[in-house]
Amino acid sequence: MIEHSDRTFNGAGDVPLYYQAWWPAGPVRGVVALVHGVLEHSDRYPALARHLPAQGYALAAFDLRGHGRSGGLRGHVPRWQAYGEDLACFLAEVASDAGGHDRPGLPRFLYGHSLGSLIVLDYVLARPGAASGAIISGVPLDTPGISSPLVRRMAILLSRVTPRLRLPLGNEPAHLTRDPEGRQATEADPLFQRRTSVRWGAETMAAVARIEAAAGRVQVPLLILHGEADPLSLVAGSRRLYRQVAAPGTTLHIYPGGLHEPHNDLQRETVMADVLAWLAERTGANDRQ
Repeated sequence: MIEHSDRTFNGAGDVPLYYQAWWPAGPVRGVVALVHGVLEHSDRYPALARHLPAQGYALAAFDLRGHGRSGGLRGHVPRWQAYGEDLACFLAEVASDAGGHDRPGLPRFLYGHSLGSLIVLDYVLARPGAASGAIISGVPLDTPGISSPLVRRMAILLSRVTPRLRLPLGNEPAHLTRDPEGRQATEADPLFQRRTSVRWGAETMAAVARIEAAAGRVQVPLLILHGEADPLSLVAGSRRLYRQVAAPGTTLHIYPGGLHEPHNDLQRETVMADVLAWLAERTGANDRQ
């Protein structure tokens, strides 16, 4: 039986952040720490919460500041570095959970989707020993309409003048999944948001540029997942990332017809099989079968 728990912890600047975890009842092969996408929250990953613990992997997740059940201005970050500081606090909670289950020293993997994938990439670039590997989903390295130098300059200017101004992001449910039930659930979700601040936009665009420039220095293996028809984060960005990262074990899966959320789209069972196979290779689970 899967053991679920939740609580609140303090992130950078004592911002309260919502945390939840799912632990297998039996032996634990490793821990997967999830960082969700922009304007959503940690409850929107039911396939991971179902499949990972069933195969012996604990799943821990938190709501980013300004998202879900966490504190902070909605859709806003004062500075990009706050995300990394919050992630460090979150991983301390994960380690505490592992110790509380008498399972310290477990292999730890980071799983980032969309905005979360940028946060994870930035984190492993700064701290190569922070994880045994990282799963990168729907990475927004190539985003139509907001990557031009003009848009960047406008975002920087507005960020200085009115940093908390919130504008529509264009993250429509129809862009996320082809599953009609999934789209309806998103539409009805009171925690799903549609606006980000101009400061968030400027900080995120600057982070994308830094990550692109440094991607060749990633030292941990990556599992890169992307829907081929993703209209929000173009698949070209994942292909480019895959070519840049030289870490052994780095793998790319592109899902034909898939939209922005591979884990919630029609091919989610295939996605879960790919994730579990890659984790098994990293933890030696195949050798024990």
